[in-house]
Amino acid sequence: MENTSGTNPKLIEENSLLKQKIKELEEYKAKFNDDDRALWKNDSFYHAFFDLAMDPMAITDFDTGRIIDVNQVFVEWSHHSRDELIGQTIAKLGFWVNNESRRAILDQLYNAGFIGDTETELRRGNGEIRQIIFSGKLIAIENGKCFLSVVRDITEHKQAEEALRDEKAKLLAIINATTDRIYLFDTEGTILAINNAGALYSRMGSDSVIGTNIFDRLTPDAAQKRKAIIQNICLSQQPFQFEYEQEGKWTDSYFFPVAVDGKVTRIVAHGRDITERKEMEEKVRASEMHYRRLFEAAKDGILIIDAETGKVEDVSPFTVEMLGYPRDELLGKHIWDIEFFKHTVLTEAAFMELRNSGNIYYNNLRLATKEGWHIIAELIGHVYLVDRKRIIQFNIRNISDLKWAEKMLKQEKEKLFTILENHPSGVALLGHDCTYQYINATFTEITGYTLDDIPTSRDWFIRAYPDTDYRHYVYSLWVNNLDRIEKREEEPVTLKVTCKDKTEKIINFISIQLRSNEYIITCRDVTKEKFAEEEREKLILELKKALSEVKTLSGLLPICASCKKIRNDKGYWEQIEDYIHDHSEAEFSHGICPECGEKLYSEYYKKK
Repeated sequence: MENTSGTNPKLIEENSLLKQKIKELEEYKAKFNDDDRALWKNDSFYHAFFDLAMDPMAITDFDTGRIIDVNQVFVEWSHHSRDELIGQTIAKLGFWVNNESRRAILDQLYNAGFIGDTETELRRGNGEIRQIIFSGKLIAIENGKCFLSVVRDITEHKQAEEALRDEKAKLLAIINATTDRIYLFDTEGTILAINNAGALYSRMGSDSVIGTNIFDRLTPDAAQKRKAIIQNICLSQQPFQFEYEQEGKWTDSYFFPVAVDGKVTRIVAHGRDITERKEMEEKVRASEMHYRRLFEAAKDGILIIDAETGKVEDVSPFTVEMLGYPRDELLGKHIWDIEFFKHTVLTEAAFMELRNSGNIYYNNLRLATKEGWHIIAELIGHVYLVDRKRIIQFNIRNISDLKWAEKMLKQEKEKLFTILENHPSGVALLGHDCTYQYINATFTEITGYTLDDIPTSRDWFIRAYPDTDYRHYVYSLWVNNLDRIEKREEEPVTLKVTCKDKTEKIINFISIQLRSNEYIITCRDVTKEKFAEEEREKLILELKKALSEVKTLSGLLPICASCKKIRNDKGYWEQIEDYIHDHSEAEFSHGICPECGEKLYSEYYKKK
């Protein structure tokens, strides 16, 4: 307590001295600012220039580094008020971002008295970091040394440069990503730029190609033609497109003029390899030669019809054979007036719909032959252009045999379905895409799952085997058995399955792979059989255990003729009942036979 009371006066005295020092410093600061500002403002010409400058400018004291004056642009740029700036140092206001840059600039100023166009970063009062160009010079104001600092904010300029570099990189990437060849050359043919595809085509690197002349790579005749094209482009200032063949390769070339002040100074050349297209066109021409043969040999009826008039222009031989109508009887007729199309859906209105939609399809179309027989036909109509003329092609296919086969197949499927639905085993069909196509009633009866419950094998594994470890075991078992299933060496697999009602059953599975890569999976509930088998195994084990515990007496037993004690294996004599108890499963209950009772309890027996 004594120490505390002694210290308080000392603290009060120190506090008073501190307040006095702070007051003196504030007065000095105010006087310093007023004096410096007055000195600076005496020179009206330079101060007017200072205030009207478009760049932020500041004047700092050489010795203290304190700000003497700033122009209005600096105030607005810095996000500080004038009062916050005057009398403070740049460092204290937190303008500097990079200390190394700060030291380098200050060293240059103090040593050389001047620094110009130095890029650095400054932090404004709102915390925003801006990229600037800093310039400074040592000046004298009323015989005092000061630094005049000029800041030029280049943040937006730098951002624009970066954006321009990005766009240039993107454009270059796009140009180099194309497989088309792109060149830039002057009107004399000197190559100024080339993309990767062009360099690859020339079998030289880009640097080796630039500066060479395109005419040197051509034959004299081809070079003369290119010069004529370039001259024409320079005069017309219009692009020019042409195709040419060189060394067995065809190129589609496009020359685009680049004009400066109304004069073409550059040419952008775009070349695309069209060798494959040319080869394809040749193949198309060759295929046209085979068209008639295919048309004549086709086993579908084919009618070629004018899309505008609806009249038949050509008839394939098989159409005549299939329907019995002579070719001359069909040519020139409107499609809806042809005898075998009468009384069908192919009316004039249907033809108009086909002409507008571009295609039409009819199945189960009943057509009458010339002899009066009927066939079931499939008809497909398409509209396409031939030499800019719209043509309709009708393909007519006799599907009577197919329909009969479909009918037979449907009947067989119905029989198979009846068999499967009444089969005592569960049956499921798993498609090659691991989706279940069919599940019979017995499968649902055993497991409780319907096709909606397990649409895929994945759903089956998740629901039937909810335990993750057991599910992985079953899946690996399935994968390992795939080879044997494919070789039709299928073996039954017995698994524990969780049914839809959450009960567990022991189910025996057999999988068979079909030629269509589908799987037929049969299953049988063997839960009761397994339970009975386990019970039987348990009973057998119990019997074996009981049998192993059964003890028997055999051999010669030494017994006393008088007291009837038996000598054991260790040579001791013991009561006969103790010996038998130890060497068998027999238990004793003691009583007295009539003879012994009469001997021992004669009085009782006499009374009785």
